[in-house]
Amino acid sequence: MGVEIAFVTSTFTSRSELQSSAEKSIRAAIPSAYNTTDNTKTMKAIDELQKEFDCCGGYNVMDYTNRAPEFPLAVPDSCCPAQTGCTASSAYAKGCGQALLDKFEDHSTGQVAVGITFLALQVLAIGFGWYRLNKGDCENYV
Repeated sequence: MGVEIAFVTSTFTSRSELQSSAEKSIRAAIPSAYNTTDNTKTMKAIDELQKEFDCCGGYNVMDYTNRAPEFPLAVPDSCCPAQTGCTASSAYAKGCGQALLDKFEDHSTGQVAVGITFLALQVLAIGFGWYRLNKGDCENYV
């Protein structure tokens, strides 16, 4: 029973941590991925993430556009629905941190429901057992 309680509790508490961690990681990876040709694996991974989840940057498109003047970054085409000629105004509004959280919440709702159902069944079984024990119907079973 403790496992179900811990699972349901951790599902609710880890949401903000997931979003924050994803945003920070993506934002930290963007400058090196898009400023050099050495880091094409990271750039491809970020591009795939942005295409898959219809998102842009860790927090939003400003992760690309709001940089120091000496390190300007173009908004990658993976940030836009058209996938070509992407600009800040045509980029997805949602950041990938939020998009990942939304996906997590879509899947976690069912998991929480299953956890609560199992918890309720266990509580009912314990209650029924306690009732039978106190009623005196269990002399033959002990």
